[in-house]
Amino acid sequence: MKIKNIHNNTELSISYQEWKQNYLKNNKFINFEIINHSDILELHSFDEETGDPKFNQILDSKIAQKMATNEPQRFFTKKLEFNDYDENLLIHNNTKENTVSEKMIIKENEVIELFDKVLLFDKNDINFSFMKILQYFVDKKNLITLEEKISQFAELNGYVKPINSNKINYQLTQKGIDAKYLGGHIQYMENKFKKESNIKIENYIGGNNNGIQSSNSNFTNPTIENKQIKNPKNKASILEILSWIVGILIGLVGLYEFIIKKIID
Repeated sequence: MKIKNIHNNTELSISYQEWKQNYLKNNKFINFEIINHSDILELHSFDEETGDPKFNQILDSKIAQKMATNEPQRFFTKKLEFNDYDENLLIHNNTKENTVSEKMIIKENEVIELFDKVLLFDKNDINFSFMKILQYFVDKKNLITLEEKISQFAELNGYVKPINSNKINYQLTQKGIDAKYLGGHIQYMENKFKKESNIKIENYIGGNNNGIQSSNSNFTNPTIENKQIKNPKNKASILEILSWIVGILIGLVGLYEFIIKKIID
């Protein structure tokens, strides 16, 4: 949607959710007028008892269409008719906005737990729909909100990528396949931590210049700094070898003079 400041004519493009949260709730909307609302729709639902259609809420069109596509037996969309709200999209006092778990708070561990259930639902499947699988584990009233939270978690962490633009069907990435093989998000992170720890240990033991050894390599013991320690055994061994060589040469000369020369003569 697009809004304009009535005082300085500045135009802004924002989502309906932002308009609702940041403008309607704190009365900032009185300084603005809506000049374009083509990307907003009414979401209607069917009464669970009577089956009669009724106004549910106003939503950004992508969210409303996704809900209607995922659960056509429960929701449908309409263009804005301004029967249940005014030109500022402010809901009338006598209209009950039946938001679907909009204020539902989901803890991170619950998201991870449900993500793992979806991930491990079919061990051979790498293409799937969060919505179709989640319906086996959660209440239908919370299905839309949970699907959005869990698919966002999976996509942001690199486990999946959407197959199509409406983000209904997803495909596992290589990271997602690895997590599936290991048993879920927690197991994947633990395995990653172990691998990184082993690499650091190997680098340290192997004398990698990036390890702790490199930090100690500049340390010099003040008692032996700039001194070359000579091993007296090395000198002795060299002298012994030279004396052996000289002795052998003398022996050969003596052998020639006293034995071989007499035989020749």
